[in-house]
Amino acid sequence: MINHKKLLKLPKLDNLKVVTNPAINVANSMNSWILETSKTVTNTITKAGSDTIARVMSTIFTPCRVPVFLLPTGYGSQDFICYFCFDEAVNQLENGVFVRPQLEIWAADEKIDRTYLAEIIKQDFTQQLEQTRQKTVMLHQNKYAQTLDKLKQQQKKVEKTTGNTIQNVANYIGVGFLTMFFVANPLFYLIFFSLAIFTGIDGLAKGIKYWTISSEISGNEDKLKVEQKKLESEFDSKNTTFQEAINNMKISLHPILHELKELFCELENIPFTPKTLNIDNVHSALILELLTESDYRENLPLEYHSFLDYLIEKHSTSQFQRLSVKNK
Repeated sequence: MINHKKLLKLPKLDNLKVVTNPAINVANSMNSWILETSKTVTNTITKAGSDTIARVMSTIFTPCRVPVFLLPTGYGSQDFICYFCFDEAVNQLENGVFVRPQLEIWAADEKIDRTYLAEIIKQDFTQQLEQTRQKTVMLHQNKYAQTLDKLKQQQKKVEKTTGNTIQNVANYIGVGFLTMFFVANPLFYLIFFSLAIFTGIDGLAKGIKYWTISSEISGNEDKLKVEQKKLESEFDSKNTTFQEAINNMKISLHPILHELKELFCELENIPFTPKTLNIDNVHSALILELLTESDYRENLPLEYHSFLDYLIEKHSTSQFQRLSVKNK
């Protein structure tokens, strides 16, 4: 079995430690206003109760698809690299909309090693989200500054009101999360990852205790380190709850990736029963673009390159022909 675990030029994570940095790094990443926002959100969440938060989740957390492509690098169940398309999610976050990510996994074959998939998702999610976040913020500095100002104004308005109404709780949570997104706060990645994997209020609850301690960081470094270790264990690939969530995720077959896997099996004389799939599928243009990247080719044995080139040329021509027909 060919086991290519090399990723797309992204540094590896060790059990999401970049998500749960030591206390001092968390403190340094938050300016005084961010710290006060975190305290306010923590107090609001604590007082609101799970029922209120459940209703808030259904109103302010806009569902957002995050396509995940498992690009085949061989014929084995672990022969793939993972690519997250965060563009839509980050675009909404940049515009002040807090989203609940919903992973939509596309693969070449249903026979995926789910344990290995859990490990890869855990490694790649935060790196690729941060990579997209940095690119977006750098390209849209003016919009970023304007959105951050709007968040500050929104928080001031909310602070003048009293009570734990749904809208107040929604505003507090929205301001807090979006603020952490802009400053790349480690807790943001933890909660965003939790929402993507566990969904519902469970995802939000994963970070509440850590959030409470980190928002009152002075004198709580030891407690924060304890919670950090607990949170890391939550996303250990051997953790039953996390693994069950990955096992229950739906995996859809994409015709282009499926055909590529068939070609690889043909080259290696490995039995493969192809399925009839709708070729005019979503994400085809993006997948072809990913397959042409030099980073992907570097993960393939040289003897696979000609098969890859054949498939890219075939489907690129088909894409062009379909586009031409639509434009007539």
